[in-house]
Amino acid sequence: MKVTLFKHDLRPAPLILLASLWLLLFHNHAFFGALVSDYPLGEGYMGFVIFVAIFLGAFIAFELALLSLVIPVRWGVSAVLLSAAATAFFMSNYGTVFDSIMIRNLVETNTTEAQDLLSWGLFQTIFLTAILPILAIWKMPWAADPYLKRLRSCSIILALSFLTMIACIAMYSANFTSFAREHRDMHVLANPIYPIYSLVRYAQEVTPSWRDEGFHHLSTYATITEDHEKPKLVILVVGETARADHFSLNGYPRVTNPLLQQRQELISFPHVASCGTSTSISLPCMFDYHGRDDFSVVQSANEENILDTLATAGVSVLWRDDNTGSKGIADRVDFEDFTAPDMNTVCDTECRDVGMIEGLQDYIALHPGSILFILHQLGSHGPAYYLRYPKTFEVFTPACQTNELSACDEASLVNVYDNTILYTDYFLNEVINFLEKNQERFETSMIYLGDHGESLGEFGVYLHGLPYMFAPEAQTNVPLIIWGGNSTTIDMAASEASKNEPYSHDQLVNTLLALFKVETDAYDPSIQTLIKTVD
Repeated sequence: MKVTLFKHDLRPAPLILLASLWLLLFHNHAFFGALVSDYPLGEGYMGFVIFVAIFLGAFIAFELALLSLVIPVRWGVSAVLLSAAATAFFMSNYGTVFDSIMIRNLVETNTTEAQDLLSWGLFQTIFLTAILPILAIWKMPWAADPYLKRLRSCSIILALSFLTMIACIAMYSANFTSFAREHRDMHVLANPIYPIYSLVRYAQEVTPSWRDEGFHHLSTYATITEDHEKPKLVILVVGETARADHFSLNGYPRVTNPLLQQRQELISFPHVASCGTSTSISLPCMFDYHGRDDFSVVQSANEENILDTLATAGVSVLWRDDNTGSKGIADRVDFEDFTAPDMNTVCDTECRDVGMIEGLQDYIALHPGSILFILHQLGSHGPAYYLRYPKTFEVFTPACQTNELSACDEASLVNVYDNTILYTDYFLNEVINFLEKNQERFETSMIYLGDHGESLGEFGVYLHGLPYMFAPEAQTNVPLIIWGGNSTTIDMAASEASKNEPYSHDQLVNTLLALFKVETDAYDPSIQTLIKTVD
């Protein structure tokens, strides 16, 4: 006699309901943790929390039913389970929010960044909460409904889910109103609802539109207005994941900048706001003419930026990258990838930022006139901070030696992060040494500007990428350091006097125009510069 493990065939509607319950119970720890924190069960919110759970379960069922109208049910549920397990892990362990910007970060990441995010904890979470239920789904006998029958059953689920959500709101209308208006930071933790919504938004952003008009020039002219005896040599170092409050130049009690602190001709600005909380937004925004309030990733990719303007004016521009690329900024200027040993000669466990300096002298020899070098650091990129520096720079110990940051105590996590800042100090000092060798021929200047900051476990949040509206200052306050040689366009005394004023990424564009004395009709006189320049 044949014995079957499952006595009844699995059908689409029950699968959607079972998957919704599974997602609600096992993939929303971060959401319910935040919910009971703001609505404590012991203070009369038990009923409201229960109805929020019912509302969320109904919403998940609604979403899965919609998905099942366009994708075979088992394939759609399997994909959602896999993605929800991964997002649940990062939400719970790093405080990550999967908005459209984070989706963009994932799409644009490289192999090194992706490897840093892999851990046994992630694999265990995916195996237990996704792989096992997926195996069960595909092992059970399946009764595939014809499309019209599936359409009818999904429509019933959609209607019942919608009515359930309405009923939940009706039972606790005042609480739901407050929840909707005052706890938007909690909405983004609803899994898989918000990640799927973010994926749709990202798809809309990158989908070509019939309204696209090709490359858009913002300037009709760009010229260098002054003919100085010496051309200008400027190195702009774009920092990665650096917190201004961990630089001893800004008063941090640890000496994380021992080399830079010895320099007299250097200024550090402690109050600089980033354009975003992730590289995929901050980096293109820094070089964009519109500023944070009007910035659009899609628009910027097809529009003139400050590097294009400088190149038009006759400045030789070279972008060297030890990170994930220029995000389209350097598409029309010279670009070199220094993430691999074929270009970067300073590599051990990974290729080091300092390797980007080698060969710059050869470029100078071949390019007369003013030059801008952009060096895009790997810097302090997490979560594998311990890989970001050679072991000789492991001064602060014990240092966290894993990418599972929640497994490290606060002290070891701060130690390993501070070691990355210590290596950045060494790198910037080497950049300045290079510029000093070229002072006879050029007016030399260095600008170091971080792209965004980093959370180190404060309030249970790690890494970066939170939506700007409620991101902590640790993710938005970035370092700015300038150095001027014995001949420079920067007015060092005036810049020193104003270093404690508030600044932002929005001011980089005009700063570069001022440094190179470039006049263009794309210039916005209402925006100040990061530094003062010599008239």
